[in-house]
Amino acid sequence: RGEFTENFIADKLIPVFDQKNIHKNVKIYNLAKTEVVREIDVLVLYAGKALIIEAKSKTLTKDSRKGCQSSLEKDFQFGIQAAYDQVKDCAEKLLDSKSYKFFDSNDTELSIANNIQEQDINVMCILADEYSALPMHVSQYLKYDNKYPPYIVDIFILDLIVTFLNTPLYFLHFIYYRTQYFQKITSFSMSEFDILS
Repeated sequence: RGEFTENFIADKLIPVFDQKNIHKNVKIYNLAKTEVVREIDVLVLYAGKALIIEAKSKTLTKDSRKGCQSSLEKDFQFGIQAAYDQVKDCAEKLLDSKSYKFFDSNDTELSIANNIQEQDINVMCILADEYSALPMHVSQYLKYDNKYPPYIVDIFILDLIVTFLNTPLYFLHFIYYRTQYFQKITSFSMSEFDILS
């Protein structure tokens, strides 16, 4: 399921950004290339901008879906919170690209712009399962860094976004402003359908 989710995300983004700008299973090495310090499921590099995506193939256990609060909080921490923590760490390493090496799934080194800034990097967590209460739970449980406000959706919302925002400019513009207003939007627990309409 994990590999399917990564491939699904990459395939959906190809018509928007072109295949040459989308990289799967990116490994982040130390400068000596002796140790993998992080991995990025899907990385989009386009016109000096970067979109870091963590794919989550499993989010909620049966107990959580039945409404067990303790199980729900545990699943959130091990799933969504952990995914966000990973993309945040990857974003920080991207900003400090002189200290690391980035290689795609073909072991080809990626060129990261030396002048990339925080505002040029967006982070996303994309879930394989439909999660109707996601906005409310993100608002309640997610601990995040204001430097890297996340965009957390499922693959069904991604499918909708790429259908309507099918150019790099539209897509990145939406992701940037969606994350900048992350706190305000999540505090109202608005659905992505409301935001996109």
